[in-house]
Parts: sequence; C-alpha cells; structure tokens
Amino acid sequence: MSKTPHEIQERERDAKRILEEPLVKEAFDVLEQGFIEAWKNSAVDATDSREHLYGLLQCLEAFKLHFRSVLEEGQIARNRLK
Repeated sequence: MSKTPHEIQERERDAKRILEEPLVKEAFDVLEQGFIEAWKNSAVDATDSREHLYGLLQCLEAFKLHFRSVLEEGQIARNRLK
C-alpha cells in the first residue's frame, strides 16, 4: 500500500523520536554490548552459541536499519515536495 508524502513524513518524525529516545538508545547499546561480550566469553567449542549470538546481532542491526530506512524515505519525500 502506497503512502502519501504526509504519511511518510509522519513516519519519519516517529522514527526520529523513537531513535532519539534515551531508553531506546540505551537498549540498543546494552543489547549489542551484551551479545558481543557473550560472544567474546564463549567457550571454544560453543559454536552453536556463537552462531545464535551472531543471529541476534544481525536481528538487532536489521531493526535499526528499518528505522534508518524510514528516516531516509522521509527525507526523500521532503526533498520531492520542495
């Protein structure tokens, strides 16, 4: 379903507000650092555990990327309206 430029800009504002929320920033940082630390401290033979942690890092990055794409889409919509 296609969104209007107004809807796209509204989504951009929402995404920006969410990404700038201190608790959300903290959650991203805590999760990422926790996954990395768990990976660093994993046993040599804990391949499955490291694969799982890698998957968690990839999911976290995909979540962030979705918000960044919403921000970029809003910027593009704004430029088109100029």
